[in-house]
Amino acid sequence: MVNRVQPGQKLGNYRLVQRLGEGGFAEVYLGEHQYLKRRVAIKVLTIPLTSEEGNRFLREAQTMADLDHPHIVHCHDFGIEHGIAFLVMEYASGGTLRDRHPEGTAVPLDAVVSYIQQVSSALQYLHDRQLIHLDIKPENMLLDSRGNVLLSDFGLARFTSSLSTTQKSLVGTIGYMAPEQLRRAKPGPASDQYALAMVVYEWLAGAHPFASDDPGVVAAQHLTASPPSLRTIVPSLPSAVDDVVLAALAKAPESRYTTVKDFAAAFEDACQADAALSESESAALLPEALETLYKEGIAAKTRGDLELAEQLLGQVHTRAPNFREGLDEQLQEVRNERRREQIDRLHTEAEAANQAGEWDREIAAWMQLLQLEPRNANPRKRLQLARDHRRYAALYRDAQDFVSQGPRDAQRG
Repeated sequence: MVNRVQPGQKLGNYRLVQRLGEGGFAEVYLGEHQYLKRRVAIKVLTIPLTSEEGNRFLREAQTMADLDHPHIVHCHDFGIEHGIAFLVMEYASGGTLRDRHPEGTAVPLDAVVSYIQQVSSALQYLHDRQLIHLDIKPENMLLDSRGNVLLSDFGLARFTSSLSTTQKSLVGTIGYMAPEQLRRAKPGPASDQYALAMVVYEWLAGAHPFASDDPGVVAAQHLTASPPSLRTIVPSLPSAVDDVVLAALAKAPESRYTTVKDFAAAFEDACQADAALSESESAALLPEALETLYKEGIAAKTRGDLELAEQLLGQVHTRAPNFREGLDEQLQEVRNERRREQIDRLHTEAEAANQAGEWDREIAAWMQLLQLEPRNANPRKRLQLARDHRRYAALYRDAQDFVSQGPRDAQRG
């Protein structure tokens, strides 16, 4: 690595105060704005860029600056000065999650849940904007002064991934790369999910599942080997947690959770479950189970078993609202059709009760119909008529009782 700047040097309106660290293609310095006196982190690329690469760097930096999320490091400024490309970032004084939890350190389950919630929220924000991070690892998860997690190096990861193959290196982050990245296939949101799941595995086990000093060996394990069950390392871990993490580490991207948000939700559900979680409840947290529930729900809808269809599709929607495109519409269609069926059934019941003179049953049916059709005037009118009938019937019975008791009273007199 070439040291192209020194503490005390200026880049734009910022003075480099001290060197904080290095990694990949960049060095990080604590900086200070010369007028505002605001402290920032300045990331300086240590490689020279061609004119085309410089333009691409500026485009990626602009993308970073446009991001606004509570768990993504803010980019305050950027530029290329004297051939040196730099990013001016929010300064996270708490260091990184790698600093807080060094290699070989197991992280408590409740802390892992909190970290996943924050990182997955940031990743989902990126994915919703058709952006991918590409370099998820503890070193890129920073902590602010309040202990909040901030995802960093988004723009740099995207930029360096596009550099010429003579400059490109996989060694630095190979431990968290998804199989499709190693195959040089086009990565997607599922690639970030895989990397996050690998970080989670390492936190829970206290060790990386594919540990080797040889990057080639690590790459081969990502491509062909299955990580050991977490419960073989941490027997006290709920089996549902183990299942969810391994599902997110599936070799095929399409076998992982539909979104990183779904992975985080399933992980949280699994952690909240106790050790006595049944097999069926545990399985319901997995992508394969969601696929089965979805298919069974559609089949039930097709054959007209709407109650079962609503139950199954509702479970899928609760656990993973974005599981399939059109899931909302399918579920709404089932609910609308069930509502129509209920309305028809209650109409029939109300009319039958009317014919039989069973006013209480008729009133109950019209009241349920009003709940389903609050703006329909007919059930309201028929409800009033049924109440009138019941009142008249009661008066008629009272009159009959009075008439039948009259002669007996006269005889006693």
